[in-house]
Amino acid sequence: MSDLVSVIIPAHNAERYLEPTLHSALGQTYGALEVIVVNDASRDTTARVASRVAATDRRVKLVSFKSNVGAAQARNAGIELAAGRYIAFLDSDDLWAPEKTVRQIERLRATGAALAYTGYRTIDEQGRCRSAPMRVPERVTHAELLHTNVIPCSSAMYDTARLGKVYMPELAKRQDYGLWLRILKSTRMGANAAAVGIDEPLLFYRVHSASLSANKLDAARYQWRVYRELEHMPLWHSAYCFAHYAVNGFLKHQRH
Repeated sequence: MSDLVSVIIPAHNAERYLEPTLHSALGQTYGALEVIVVNDASRDTTARVASRVAATDRRVKLVSFKSNVGAAQARNAGIELAAGRYIAFLDSDDLWAPEKTVRQIERLRATGAALAYTGYRTIDEQGRCRSAPMRVPERVTHAELLHTNVIPCSSAMYDTARLGKVYMPELAKRQDYGLWLRILKSTRMGANAAAVGIDEPLLFYRVHSASLSANKLDAARYQWRVYRELEHMPLWHSAYCFAHYAVNGFLKHQRH
């Protein structure tokens, strides 16, 4: 199996930030990668931007949906098309540090883990850093991840040689969190049951002024659905983990 990395970028009306995002992926010090842009029925110039970059770098591939399917199905379409051993996720407005990919592959190989993630810094709409580096633990198990999601979507990479292809649950929100839990549940009885983190800001996560408290309430509702519908946890356990999630979410907000 090739050690190619497949970078999955779902893009819906992403014309403003997509080009720098693509260049941050293509500018990795690890060159053996493909970048799959899944244009989710964008009404702006997203497809044109992706095509323009693809014309200068054959590693970029573009697939388009005619109707909006949402982030989960868009990412799953990218996973289905992926030819790489390693699958990495990058949102269409986030950026990677140049050494992010190679550092994660080294960490996966050294530990035998199936899933890796990194620390990050938040940036504003102009790309200016707006937070100190956000710390992440060096490892996290399935049980620990139930309390709070420490794995930013755009930082994650998993190894299909250990897992096969694993797809995101088709939820409108928290589908990435559902995938991490799904992966860790499948590996939790093995010797390398934890996901492994690199506690360095190798991801730059863009925070928009349009992020409102209503979105946080909506995310909380989907968090509850993950516990009850995906994990099939009893009510008492769901409530216990949700309390941890709420406290950790408040503390994270304070740090941002």
